[in-house]
Amino acid sequence: MKKDWCKRQWCFILGLLGIVLLVFLLIECLRTRRNIQKSINLDMQFYPPVQLIRLKNHVLVDNGILNITFSCPEGMITSIQYNGIDNLLENKNKENNRGYWDIVWKKAEKSGNIYDKLEGTKFEIILQDENQVELSFKRIWKTLNSSSLSMNIDKR
Repeated sequence: MKKDWCKRQWCFILGLLGIVLLVFLLIECLRTRRNIQKSINLDMQFYPPVQLIRLKNHVLVDNGILNITFSCPEGMITSIQYNGIDNLLENKNKENNRGYWDIVWKKAEKSGNIYDKLEGTKFEIILQDENQVELSFKRIWKTLNSSSLSMNIDKR
């Protein structure tokens, strides 16, 4: 009888210790989380907002560290500036030959490859706030133009 009573007391004491330990862990987690949120908020104060600057035939996206210029409405990357470096792309190349996506394809009835730089014909700003910018450069397929790839393209 005395053994059962001792076992119950030890179980009760160990249970209480476990609860106390969990409370201390919870308090420490909340304190750590609060400190992390404060440091994130402090870090965000030092980063400038993302800016979108529209020029005549270009659009420039700048976050204070990286600056990318796109041709409009084509969507070709004409300039990349990083941390004070003027342009990471080759200035001697034409603007439509500096930074682009392309597709190489072949028509069944023709010999030779067809290169398509996926130049857009319509430019649109999808999202713009102080944290991010989303741009869209679209090209819609037209059946009259037999030299283009038969698909709609939306580069973002």
